[in-house]
Amino acid sequence: MGVLSFLKQKLKLSNKEIKLLLDKGLCKRNKTIERFSSVKLQANDEITFQSNYKKYLKKEQLQLSINVT
Repeated sequence: MGVLSFLKQKLKLSNKEIKLLLDKGLCKRNKTIERFSSVKLQANDEITFQSNYKKYLKKEQLQLSINVT
């Protein structure tokens, strides 16, 4: 599953919102900035967001860390 599909499913955000977070460099996969929505996730990958992500979203509910299982 790709980053975009995974985050859309888990966080209930739009494609546009997810791509905005990725483009701004606010999303990390395993402590490395991830800018591509098509990257395939592996089991045990950890997705995190920098603390200033809220200013780019209208929605304020967003989990900061998600583990792929």
